[in-house]
Amino acid sequence: LFFQSTHDDDPESFHSLDDYIGRLATNQQDIYYIVGDDHTSARRSPHLDAFRQRGIEVLYMVDPVDNAMLMGLDEFKGHKLRNVDESDIDLGEIGEVNTDAEDAPQEPLADNQFETVQERFKSILGNRVKDVRESKTLTGSAARLVSDEKGAQRNMFRINRLLDRDYQLPVKTLELNPRHTLIHNLNTMLASGGDERLNDAVVEQGFETAL
Repeated sequence: LFFQSTHDDDPESFHSLDDYIGRLATNQQDIYYIVGDDHTSARRSPHLDAFRQRGIEVLYMVDPVDNAMLMGLDEFKGHKLRNVDESDIDLGEIGEVNTDAEDAPQEPLADNQFETVQERFKSILGNRVKDVRESKTLTGSAARLVSDEKGAQRNMFRINRLLDRDYQLPVKTLELNPRHTLIHNLNTMLASGGDERLNDAVVEQGFETAL
């Protein structure tokens, strides 16, 4: 098995699972991967923010057969394979954070300000999301959708989609980045009592982009 990887972000370069294990970051035990329709879209995913910031390699699973393969391959040489969009991944002790001053994020919104934005997202999106909460991992992206489903359930959804079968879009949890400019600006717009239609359109666009 060979995969494209964030190690070099080269769509023409492929790496084995043994290659990956040989490059594990400090304190890293799991093998991380991201599922996407193609290399170009996968590499732009907000799920990669925290991994890139900490120098943690992620494999690109962009071949249609990967969804079926993952149903039978959940571990390699004692290292668990984990999708980067899982809601309970904790990278706090893995790798080293790149503190490049040029990429320094804004200060996060105050708790009461973030709650205002959070409630607006909840009211507009309703049952299209399980919950809306603050992200602990996003750096360069405004929002991401995280999955609570495990293993076969999530992979069967993708397989059914590829086979053009009837499927229901899984409802996920939306995480917002309280440091991102878009979230800061939306908070300012809500506080000023501006155009409600524009505010709601920003919420919808944030969700659609994450989706």
